Amino acid sequence: MNFKGLKLLCLICILVLSISWASTESCDFVIENVKLFDGSKVTEHANVYVKDGLVLRIDTNQTKINCKYKYLIEGKNKTLIPGLINAHVHIQSREDLKNSAQAGILTVMELLRLQEDSIAIFKSLANEAIYSDFYTSGIGVDMPDAVIKFYIQSLNPYAPKTTMDVELFISERIKKMVDFIKIYQDSRLPEKFSDTLFDKIIFETHKNNLLAIVHSETLKDTRYVFNHGADIVAHGWVDNLFTESDLKKWKERAFYIIPTLLAHTEIKKQLNPKSYTLSEDEIVGEVGRLHKAGITILAGSDAPAHGLNFTTDFYRELGLYVRAGLSPFEALKTASINPAKAYRLKNKGEIKVGAYADLVLIKGDVLNDINQLNKIESVWKKGVRIK
Repeated sequence: MNFKGLKLLCLICILVLSISWASTESCDFVIENVKLFDGSKVTEHANVYVKDGLVLRIDTNQTKINCKYKYLIEGKNKTLIPGLINAHVHIQSREDLKNSAQAGILTVMELLRLQEDSIAIFKSLANEAIYSDFYTSGIGVDMPDAVIKFYIQSLNPYAPKTTMDVELFISERIKKMVDFIKIYQDSRLPEKFSDTLFDKIIFETHKNNLLAIVHSETLKDTRYVFNHGADIVAHGWVDNLFTESDLKKWKERAFYIIPTLLAHTEIKKQLNPKSYTLSEDEIVGEVGRLHKAGITILAGSDAPAHGLNFTTDFYRELGLYVRAGLSPFEALKTASINPAKAYRLKNKGEIKVGAYADLVLIKGDVLNDINQLNKIESVWKKGVRIK
């Protein structure tokens, strides 16, 4: 080869290298060759790239990683899932949010807060990676001598008694920075809403583009709140089996149920109250029937009620869904994409390009055995490794 040919070859090599360097992305870290549950589907071998707190790219094949990364995680024999969402809790302290995050539960939905002045404080903790993101209903709407009084042993001072009171109540909750409205309906207790007042609560809630989430523990009350426009029912029912007629109505529009199965089964074992006329197997079985019929289930633990913790008891809740007949894949959806959609959360509940890198890496195949949730290796919140 003469000098001109050698010079031309060198120029070509430099050009090729320049193109290669220019096409190499920079990222914070890569999880390679991992089994990926992205919230909606499963990919057996995936490389997930993270940059600036977001999912930068996902390779769905065993491709060569072309990225300048700070560190690399080997994902062989491991499962990567989205940060979990607990659809029903009652946060008592910042430690509860910290413990939840360590357990891979990176978002919590609180359905009662008596001390509303602390809402802003708990919301601000979301700026720190070690705490779960916090959403709340505040105190919620109840009659004076009903559910809240049953729990706190004093009359509820916030109870609206007229339609004008309802408007004021909702506007005050919005000022307190609530994310949705909790409504209490229990026909077994001394007081309950009139139809007019209940309809006004739902109307004002929806007028302000908020979700109406209703506490209900009987089939009768679930039917009532659905017919009057509720979006989500917390607790389900423990007294009767639902019918095909119920299903036909519930499938007419988006309607979500948080069964809190673990709380119900614990109450059944510890107290066996008279209103729990269904057996434990029947209470669990209702969830399987609902799922099979196409009703969307949201996983919520109700911790710390009935002594439940904010960590492994949430895994036990998902285990009960598997016992009810859901696959581990379907159970994981109840704690990821399902609540994200139901609660209208953006960039949560799924692993996709552009979404927050809320990631949980598990040793083993949780899609084969839901109990593998107890083997969490690492957790990232918005790309920051917290475990």
